[in-house]
Amino acid sequence: MNKLNLKNHPLLTSASDITDICEPLQRHFNITYFRYMRNYDAGQQVSLCNNAQWSDFFYLEKEYYRISHFEKQPSQYQTGYVLWDMFKNDSRILQEGSTRFQIDNGVTLIERQHDSTEFFHFGTTTENTAIVNTYLNNIDLFKQFTRYFKEKAALIIKQAEAKKIVLPIAPEIRKQPIDAALRFNQAKTDAFMSEISIKQYRLEGKLKGVTLSEREFECTKHLVKGKTAKNIAEELKLSPRTVEGYINKIKIKTDCHTRSALISLLLDNGIN
Repeated sequence: MNKLNLKNHPLLTSASDITDICEPLQRHFNITYFRYMRNYDAGQQVSLCNNAQWSDFFYLEKEYYRISHFEKQPSQYQTGYVLWDMFKNDSRILQEGSTRFQIDNGVTLIERQHDSTEFFHFGTTTENTAIVNTYLNNIDLFKQFTRYFKEKAALIIKQAEAKKIVLPIAPEIRKQPIDAALRFNQAKTDAFMSEISIKQYRLEGKLKGVTLSEREFECTKHLVKGKTAKNIAEELKLSPRTVEGYINKIKIKTDCHTRSALISLLLDNGIN
């Protein structure tokens, strides 16, 4: 099979810059490992990491991208997160990451896009087992870091996008479904949500007393992710004009005059 050529690739050359961007993670939580991936449905990948040695080991020495959970079928993933513990019994990748590189006790945040899936991997040392509670109790904090990272690393991401990695994965492997534990059961979720659906959403905090309709609340969830009215319209299968109408209603209800002020207020009050 073909081998990757990563000479002078941003994945290996930008590790120190990624480390600088991730400094708050290490200072506050002793998170020593971070990796950003965007896996395109067509087979290309954008990848950046703060650990060049691990990247060299993963991509070039061991070629672990051929068997990694997250390189398979990106179109099958949905937005969410997964703790690495669920893979430990059957993944030599995690075992070697832990024993040879002190990369362990991690969580991966997943963001599904229209043509790709983004993965944000956070890891720490083998001894830092308490971090799992931090992940579970503060997942919104780590979601906020993903937005911070994409802003601070925008130029590096652009450079990596211009040199997308074409993963030489055998077609029969690429066709394999993702692990059952990661598969999103849309039918089951839709049925559950239908049973517990509500017509009005009452906000808390500084927004206590503000009530949003179901559609307005859906719009807020997309707004805080930085999506435009056009993007939201595509997601909700509505017209952009209809979505703009919902956003204007939300501005009036929350007494916000600008989109940025509205997003800031929503984030401060736990909308994510």
